[in-house]
Amino acid sequence: MPGRGVRATVNEAGVAFSVPTRVARFGHPFRPMLFTSGAVSFAKGLVDLYEPKIGELRISDARALLKLDPMKVNKNGESFVLI
Repeated sequence: MPGRGVRATVNEAGVAFSVPTRVARFGHPFRPMLFTSGAVSFAKGLVDLYEPKIGELRISDARALLKLDPMKVNKNGESFVLI
């Protein structure tokens, strides 16, 4: 169950959780954005002073999208993305 102030948005791409800025700040690195195309992008961040890449593109590059395979889901139809 999400914490207080967390909003779940459900659409054909799945469920995305967000926090309104009036309740709490949620501007952390690697915040995911889920697109209806089934792709995910991430807010810029560093790991041990290095910026992660998706393929050959740094995650700060707008073209760096992780494409989710709709056939690779758990028994509840969920996919997970970890950095």
